[in-house]
Amino acid sequence: MVKLLKALPCYFGGKQKLLSAIFSQMPLPGPGWMPVLVDAFLGGGSVSLFGKAKGYQVLCNDISARSEVIGRALIENSRVRLDDMDMHRLLMQNEYSFVRANFANLFTPEDAETLDTMLGNIKELSELAVQWHPRSTRVMLWRLVVILYIVRYRKYGDFGNEGIYQPLVGRYNAQIKKSHYESVKRICTPPLRKLQHVFEAINGGIFSNGLDNRFFKMDVLDFLSQVTGDIVYFDPPYYGCDSYENKYNVLDSILAGQLVEEQPSKFNQNGALDMLREMLRAAAWSPLWIISYGGPKVTAQDLGAIVAEFRPATITELKYKYNFGNEADTDARRTEMLIVGRRG
Repeated sequence: MVKLLKALPCYFGGKQKLLSAIFSQMPLPGPGWMPVLVDAFLGGGSVSLFGKAKGYQVLCNDISARSEVIGRALIENSRVRLDDMDMHRLLMQNEYSFVRANFANLFTPEDAETLDTMLGNIKELSELAVQWHPRSTRVMLWRLVVILYIVRYRKYGDFGNEGIYQPLVGRYNAQIKKSHYESVKRICTPPLRKLQHVFEAINGGIFSNGLDNRFFKMDVLDFLSQVTGDIVYFDPPYYGCDSYENKYNVLDSILAGQLVEEQPSKFNQNGALDMLREMLRAAAWSPLWIISYGGPKVTAQDLGAIVAEFRPATITELKYKYNFGNEADTDARRTEMLIVGRRG
């Protein structure tokens, strides 16, 4: 299981550490019965990919382009893998220069050039995919290569620490804090070696569980009105926490090939509790709800009371060490609320 999860981007959080607790609340697949797991907010993909590996049929959803890449490349895809020809095609020279024109200060020259080269080739293949649909899976695999290439080799896996890399970009002597050595080692890894590691990680997450697993890119309320299943897992954005749209705006812009305006989720804003109610109301068809939640503005009692408006709820507070992307755990422990609502 650990190997396949390496195919996923190392976004901030720590959901992978909570998978055992989350899945302990679900009925297990067995002979003649393959429960349908509905993942309403795919996010970084750990619950859906783990569920696929455990034998659930997975129906997952997310509105973001970065999550669509995971859904198409790893959850829906069961057979298309990356090979040497993909490496060759990704690295064919072209004139694309979006990263160097807009984000040169965030990458070393080698990485900026490598990203532009890959993105230029992906753009060309994407245009061909409109005419030949089977290529779209490979487009998503290539886009996943870009995502992992970026987030696996940055301090914390995000874009708020560019000052760490300025001595490398300018190639001049400067003191680098001891705490940044590991990040510097990562970013100094030669591009080809980075790509080899990324290819290996992605291929380790591609497998078939014999079921029709599907990804949807929709507003969550529309999604919940169009699917059914045995279990719904909710991991909405947490009210009062950093939004992914803010934290990964640079990544979203690179994937889009243009500067993207931040549009935080409605679950991150005032009215978030009303959105939670609407979400649960839309999923009334499911016999089992499992909800992950945290953050500074909603207590376990608040969330438990909201779920109790619809059905009996149990609340478990999980203590764990928070993960800042690809960095080691901090000493500070976080609390995640796991709320289970079973229809009577």
